[in-house]
Amino acid sequence: MAKKKKEEVTFIENSQAHEKKHPVHGMTKTEIEKLKAKHGQLHMLVVEDKWAILKAPSRKVLSMASASASKDPMKFNEIILKNCMIAGDDEIQTDDAYFLAASSQISEIIEVKEAKISKL
Repeated sequence: MAKKKKEEVTFIENSQAHEKKHPVHGMTKTEIEKLKAKHGQLHMLVVEDKWAILKAPSRKVLSMASASASKDPMKFNEIILKNCMIAGDDEIQTDDAYFLAASSQISEIIEVKEAKISKL
């Protein structure tokens, strides 16, 4: 998998709270940090005017999704989105056009570390 350049997230000024809010999802850095503390690494998914914040899937979620994929390949993406979306627009899960666009990016939230094996 080729490494992609990380997108810089810019925030806009929120005059009421004196903290900047993200222009797409309207969350502050503090709110995002709280979500990161609870869920670990997060990913921002944007499909046109809709957005979602996704956490990495657990082994249990990957197992459920993989088991379903043999009967219905789209079910894999559906299970991952349903279980990993922690904030955002529900249309990403319910509207076919948004869902299909999001599905093309699902593999990006599944982190696989590189392993090596050697004989002893």
